[in-house]
Amino acid sequence: MKTPCRIIFAIAISSIVYGCNQDVKSFIDKKTLDIASIDSITIKRHQDLNHTVVHQPKKLNAFQIKLLANKWNTAIGKGPCIYIPTFEMIAYLSNGKTRSFRINSSSIKETSDWCYDLGDDKFIEKLLRQE
Repeated sequence: MKTPCRIIFAIAISSIVYGCNQDVKSFIDKKTLDIASIDSITIKRHQDLNHTVVHQPKKLNAFQIKLLANKWNTAIGKGPCIYIPTFEMIAYLSNGKTRSFRINSSSIKETSDWCYDLGDDKFIEKLLRQE
């Protein structure tokens, strides 16, 4: 193999490895929800900009928080996905910080478009019906 071909080949392999590492990095960067550090969690239906119905957030009780945190912590990465969220969730932490999530069906994502599978298309609806 001539030198220019080796350089092109090396660049191509490096690009592939770098791209794969970005996917792995997104998965590894998932932060678990520590139940002990959660003050509260609210979930509301996603509000379109031109929608006339105002959706009020529902504050979850301790049992619901535990279920949701466990579901997020065990959710398996699906890869990148883009969707219009059905629900918006905010976790209020004891250190004063918040974490925002977007949910559609069984897909949930936090800061990026890397999705995780909740394993149940109706999990959030069922969760919100529990008291």
